[in-house]
Amino acid sequence: MIQGILFDVDGTLIDTEQVMLETLQQALKQERKLDKTLEELRFIFGIPGLVGLKKMGVPDPEQFIPEWKKIIQTRHQDMQFFKGMSEVLHTLSTQTTPIGIVTSKTRHNFDTDFTPFGIDHYFKTVITADDTNKHKPHPEPLELAMTRLELSPTKTIYVGDTLYDYQCAKDAGAKFALATWGAHEGLALPDVDVYLNEPKDLLTLL
Repeated sequence: MIQGILFDVDGTLIDTEQVMLETLQQALKQERKLDKTLEELRFIFGIPGLVGLKKMGVPDPEQFIPEWKKIIQTRHQDMQFFKGMSEVLHTLSTQTTPIGIVTSKTRHNFDTDFTPFGIDHYFKTVITADDTNKHKPHPEPLELAMTRLELSPTKTIYVGDTLYDYQCAKDAGAKFALATWGAHEGLALPDVDVYLNEPKDLLTLL
């Protein structure tokens, strides 16, 4: 029996991938004169932005992030819950099984991108990149969430859409549910515990 459900945010709860990648592409070209295809940038989705920028060798990544965020704000209206997700989260929040968030977003970015949807109170804990020294795919963020909620790993399921989410869950000893609506086409993962085809399938986890 599942005792707790933990969620990734981008690509799992809200549809942000295209906005994040397109704005990153625009910012790199505009601010750093770097031309990157969306496919070249896709690896950054699911890890802290600063980590991804450093891996790409972007000059002055700390200064670049605010420039990127300014462009993201012009597209914020394009970020929406996946169809049916808001209603499902409301239903889950009324159950005895606690739900929480484990995201690679910083607290500031979470407050900017997610809090405006007005459902933070549904979640019993929110772990951001600011809360741990190590980040996904390392299990530390998920382990912290389970500790805060007093959950057993074997009775916890993490819902995500990327390889990083999968690795985080497996290394933490938790179960993993793949949100196929946000997963990149062609993503092949061994030993996925649950495949979710649409948000309402989350209710079967109870």
